[in-house]
Amino acid sequence: MLRQEGYVKEACIETDNGACGRVFRYPYVLYGGGRRVDRICYVEYCRQVADVEYTDGRMTWEPVKEGWERPADETGSRVQGRSAE
Repeated sequence: MLRQEGYVKEACIETDNGACGRVFRYPYVLYGGGRRVDRICYVEYCRQVADVEYTDGRMTWEPVKEGWERPADETGSRVQGRSAE
């Protein structure tokens, strides 16, 4: 739906999160007149768990919480999404 409105999907931003493990942000950006007009991110807070498809101890990232987040604007407010729990 975002792409239909003209938003462009950008590269995933991966960061450490001490409480949870990793945070994966998938930004969608709307450009107008050569500048960024809006940005919203799909966010997954993940922890590392054993991958049950393999018996050799491989690990995978499992979402603990996920949802939509609009990065802070000039007022510092954020829009939060839903939890996977």
